[in-house]
Amino acid sequence: MTDPGPGAGDEPAPATEARAEPPIIALPAAEPGPTSEPANEAEPTTEPALPGNLQAPEPEPRPDPLSGLPTGGQALLSTAFDVLARSSLELRRASIYIGLLSLALIGPAAYLLWAVAVESVDESITELTHQRTRAGGAFGITAIIASAGFVAISVESQALAIGTLAGRVAGQPLALHEALRRSRQVFWRIIRARILVTAPLVVLDLLLIRGPWTFPAAVAWAFVTAPFVYWPTGIVIGDVPAVESLRRSVTMARVRWKTAFLLAGFSLLADFLSFFGIGVGEDLLARIATPLGLGPEGGAVAVAVTTVVIGALILALGSLILTVSAISNAPQVVAFLALTRYGDGLDRARDPVLVAPASGEEAADQPPRTPPRLRTGFRWVTRPMRVGIVVALVAMAIGLYEVVRV
Repeated sequence: MTDPGPGAGDEPAPATEARAEPPIIALPAAEPGPTSEPANEAEPTTEPALPGNLQAPEPEPRPDPLSGLPTGGQALLSTAFDVLARSSLELRRASIYIGLLSLALIGPAAYLLWAVAVESVDESITELTHQRTRAGGAFGITAIIASAGFVAISVESQALAIGTLAGRVAGQPLALHEALRRSRQVFWRIIRARILVTAPLVVLDLLLIRGPWTFPAAVAWAFVTAPFVYWPTGIVIGDVPAVESLRRSVTMARVRWKTAFLLAGFSLLADFLSFFGIGVGEDLLARIATPLGLGPEGGAVAVAVTTVVIGALILALGSLILTVSAISNAPQVVAFLALTRYGDGLDRARDPVLVAPASGEEAADQPPRTPPRLRTGFRWVTRPMRVGIVVALVAMAIGLYEVVRV
């Protein structure tokens, strides 16, 4: 549902190379214009000489923000939550974007299903079956797009959260469009790595478990796959391919096994808390909807209010996916940067910097300023997503026509 964007197939730079800087576009310096009065000649000024062999102190180098990061224990989790707090503004903007994208991709299937439920209130079983048959093709198209969109949103949320948090930890925060650009550059790498990691899980489920997963089974699987816990950060931050990210993750886990198991357990806990939150939300919604009469049997006003509530729930679902991804991956981001001190993968998504050079004494007198960045050819919604959204909306319109047609 998304195109990987430029740079997705490039080979990553080795970790030993110098940190890549964003491309710089230099603007020509302005030439001095003619003056109406001659400039007064100023008397030359000299710096006061320091007594003896004393010299002016050199400016202290800028401290490395990655030097003091913890590599395990309670300090790692404390730093991760601190990073989450400092990244709240960026994560809020990202959650709004993911929520709107979820509404556009998943909403048509949900609203078509809601229309069938509304029309089936006063219909007989035979008429209801006939309506579902007529709208079956349209609903199938919207369901396929919703399923593919959910996978794309999940992948993009994970990469978006990792890029946003890593930029904040490294002291060079990414703008929302830069973090999105990075997620699209590594989209297919994350897909391939997920398949490699989850394929044994699917085989195990089909051959041995053959039923719903229990909490002990999920805990056991999380700790079995603990050596591969660094693969998402290895792809987004380290800029390595899918297979190489798994291999390097095992190497990093062997350095600190306790940290790897801590990250695996924390990620599992975050996932279970998200499912628990969804269950609590459903129960709370049912308790509120029943007294208010919301639902297909409540009349025109209740149907209209319920329609708005469905859209709000889809928006909340997208925001929840991004929030859970950020909470689950925050300790992993801190641990990866603490162990590798490498984050050049983020520089591939940064905008080029515009710099106007100054010369002579003017350059020395100018205070340091943050150079502006030039946004180059960015699409908030990729072409495959646009096609999917348009097809889903057209299919929803056809399905609604078939459902309400007498």
